[in-house]
Amino acid sequence: MQASIFRGLSETNWSKSYTCGSNCTWPASQIVLGFDSVCSNVTAQTANISQIANWNRVAFGGVNLTTPGGIVFPYTWMIGAADGSVTAASLRTMTLGPEATAANGSFMHVAFLSDSYFGRYYTDYIYVTEPAMPDIIECTFSLVAWNYSLVTSDEKNLNIGSRVLIPLNDGVYQGQSVGNALNTTAAHINYTAEGHDFFVSMDEVEPLQVFFSSPAFEGSVDYGVGNPTDHYAGVGVIPAFMNASFTDVMDRVARSMTDSLQQSAAQRAYGLMQVDFSYFRVYWAWVSLPVALQFLAIVLLICTIIRNEEAGEKGQVPMWKSSRTVLLFHYFNEENDLLCDVQNPKELEDMEKTMETRLGY
Repeated sequence: MQASIFRGLSETNWSKSYTCGSNCTWPASQIVLGFDSVCSNVTAQTANISQIANWNRVAFGGVNLTTPGGIVFPYTWMIGAADGSVTAASLRTMTLGPEATAANGSFMHVAFLSDSYFGRYYTDYIYVTEPAMPDIIECTFSLVAWNYSLVTSDEKNLNIGSRVLIPLNDGVYQGQSVGNALNTTAAHINYTAEGHDFFVSMDEVEPLQVFFSSPAFEGSVDYGVGNPTDHYAGVGVIPAFMNASFTDVMDRVARSMTDSLQQSAAQRAYGLMQVDFSYFRVYWAWVSLPVALQFLAIVLLICTIIRNEEAGEKGQVPMWKSSRTVLLFHYFNEENDLLCDVQNPKELEDMEKTMETRLGY
């Protein structure tokens, strides 16, 4: 799952992995477990934020800025600390207990503080010489269900026509139970949504919480002044947000985590596969038969006219015997005589209708 988190931090688009050898369609909607990130600007709602505007140029002071989600940013000022213009940022995470996750699916808050001021930023503390108003964005990560519909694929791409979020609420949390050394059930939450049951093991959620609250993700950074070694100490993943929208990046992370969860071998969605096969085969030699037949019939007609001219009245051959249909029914006997079984114009007319249907002329 960590790979999917870093993918969301660094990439804007990625290909979805799926197994389908041809063009596929999933007529029924698919309801699956996933993640969601909801972000908002909480600067005005952050506790003690109003004190910053009331600061005067005193020697030293500080305040803890506490977001609605309970994340604390220590904010300190000190005369003489300024070296120049600074862009500072801090990223912090607060994880939630399983009871809270069972209630509404949320399992952690992530907050990002960014500020531009005249001063210096050290790891975990902000030192300023002029009052500065930071900007604080807080996101809540939750377990949710996604309803996918109008899903199709070609040989390269999976296309989702509609994606609707289904909140997971009122889950039932059960702690770890131990029957014996070989029979242990991990702590888990059971959810029911839209007639579907979801089993969420805390053994899968807790490693995510540990990662997001670790130095690999959290961090603090300043750009502009101070010792260069201070600039990147404990930076975590902050560079991913310095030139991008924090809200957009967190949304990508949630989507990437959802895709990773759904692309396991255990996740199956039954649909229809388009398979090409031949209903009939066309032999081009037969397609050209009507044209060739017309040509040969004309030749036969000319030969019949010439023969009748030479044979006189007694050896006349009826002209209808030189038609294109009769031509198809000529054959040679054992003495190499050219014969035909068509006896009269009525029989010829019946054969004509049959051959028109078969050959299309």
